[in-house]
Amino acid sequence: MSVRVNIDTAALRGMAYRPGSPLVTGLHRKVRLVETRAKQLAPVDTGRLRSSIHTQGPTAGPTGARFEVVAPVAYAMWVHKGWREYRRGSGPIVRARAGARPFLAEALRQVFT
Repeated sequence: MSVRVNIDTAALRGMAYRPGSPLVTGLHRKVRLVETRAKQLAPVDTGRLRSSIHTQGPTAGPTGARFEVVAPVAYAMWVHKGWREYRRGSGPIVRARAGARPFLAEALRQVFT
């Protein structure tokens, strides 16, 4: 016995790009879960970092619909990677290692594993 499967790659590609398709809708749900979890994990001082986290997309990427969870405040990368900058007196800016708080990477890991 044998089974032959033909895949309509054009139709599959169309599902990956079409905003209302089940594939894109399901991915959007997961991305929103990543956004929610990142907001829960983000450290809070003033709340500006947490409130800046949002989802962008879908946009057409080279392989289908693309979503991004972003934290556009200027210091988000420093908090995420654990670096801080400071100046000693009038000397040069120094980068020092601080406690990393990888809230976006951790949210992604928690939702997709």
